[in-house]
Amino acid sequence: MSADLVTPPGRQGPGHVAPRLVEALDLAVAKRAAGLLPGDR
Repeated sequence: MSADLVTPPGRQGPGHVAPRLVEALDLAVAKRAAGLLPGDR
């Protein structure tokens, strides 16, 4: 079962992401990862 991959037309991806946005998202993920999981007390 082999399929040929075709590159879609147009630009791919969201483009440039500002460093401050990356830092803010990283902080949000770190806070969520350090928190309690559902069902934990």
